[in-house]
Amino acid sequence: TVINIMRYAAYVLALCSTLYLWLRPRREYPYPVPEKRINPIDVIRIPISNKRFINTVIIFFIYNFVANVNSGSWSYYVMNTLEYRLVYMFVIHVAYSLAYIFMLPRWRRAVSSRGYFKVYLFAMIMSAILEIPMALTRGGTVWVYLVTSVLQGINLVGTSYINSNLFYINLPEGKTDTCIVFWNLGTNIFALLGSLAGTAFIAFTEKTGPYNLNFDFLFFHVRDYTMYGSQLLVYIKSMLYVVMCVFIIVIMRRINTA
Repeated sequence: TVINIMRYAAYVLALCSTLYLWLRPRREYPYPVPEKRINPIDVIRIPISNKRFINTVIIFFIYNFVANVNSGSWSYYVMNTLEYRLVYMFVIHVAYSLAYIFMLPRWRRAVSSRGYFKVYLFAMIMSAILEIPMALTRGGTVWVYLVTSVLQGINLVGTSYINSNLFYINLPEGKTDTCIVFWNLGTNIFALLGSLAGTAFIAFTEKTGPYNLNFDFLFFHVRDYTMYGSQLLVYIKSMLYVVMCVFIIVIMRRINTA
């Protein structure tokens, strides 16, 4: 009921916003209009020909793939398998909203002193680390889920800030139109590929799982630990973030030598 009320309220606000935008007096600011139409071939050729830009783009494309691997399955697992309340699903969003107010200046100062790629590397390392306790959360360890969600919300502030600026870091001068088409196209494609890969993995594990783990490693003694496909996918996501960190280091060297 609450969700339906919020949807109707959001729809009314969207109508009010559209009406206000249509009726209010406004003046368009002058902006340059390109005389040449965008050539579909240039959408691929121009970004690829610029090494600095294409290397930066690849980082963002990979991030979109990794971030969307479990975007369609995790909430279902938390609510139906772990039987968490719906309100717990919004903790990360609340934490992100509050952290954005207080933590954004700190992330900006870090970027100013360390640079975008080094801070982005730190954010991806934290993302990889935080996925581990998130995957370990069980039906009776909701506090692990809540604490990890808060930390993820704080880390997401820096990730979102850098992602919103990556496009402009090595943007070729005078090629904004073609590059932004390439950027948006690739972003959506890689997000779709990540979602499809995650869905295919969950479909496979639904047929073969859940899995019972029994192993001894150093001081870890695991007996009859039930592992669901959604949990295993989160571990895979953590490893993908590690791979992405290695890739960022390689890209940093390429950009410095380009």
